[in-house]
Amino acid sequence: MTHNGHNIKTLLTAYEEIRDSLQRTLEVIECTFLPKYCELLRSEDQKDLELRNQANEIEKEIKTYTQNVVGRVMEISKHAIEKLRMEEEYGRQELQKSKIELSERMNILQQTREMLSATLEAKPDISYFNPIDVSFLREIKALPMQTFYQFDKFKPGQIVQMIKDNFGIFPKLRSSHTLCDRSERRSREVVDTYLYFKFASN
Repeated sequence: MTHNGHNIKTLLTAYEEIRDSLQRTLEVIECTFLPKYCELLRSEDQKDLELRNQANEIEKEIKTYTQNVVGRVMEISKHAIEKLRMEEEYGRQELQKSKIELSERMNILQQTREMLSATLEAKPDISYFNPIDVSFLREIKALPMQTFYQFDKFKPGQIVQMIKDNFGIFPKLRSSHTLCDRSERRSREVVDTYLYFKFASN
């Protein structure tokens, strides 16, 4: 139908064109967009699962590594304590020797004191004039030199900072983008072609 030289679409023709356009749009949505987005959504779920699995696996590795480090530190600590106790034992043995020597001298002094006291308290007789051997006093009067034992203060090393600096390279989350595959590119070309003609016709 024409009017003043212009083609005029009938209502039926316009209806059919609109209906065809809507049908093609529906087909593109149902056959291209929805399946593809469903596929992408499933892919995101799979990537989410894989990411969690990766994190869990790395966590296990870090814990195992940490246990090994702690175990090694505990071995060093045990060795240091054993050495400390050995040094302590040596010092105590030397002190014990000194105590024994002092006790022996004290026993001699006490025995001599008792002998002298008994002599002084007894009635004078011929034995009173017998000299008492006190030559040991020359040795005893020189008091033994005292030895003091004391540990140096424990000075913690920079192991915490060293462990922090050398613990390892912490994993970083990286992201990358991949190009669509051939079938996906084909789907996009179909959609682009459809949209081009749709808007061009309008």
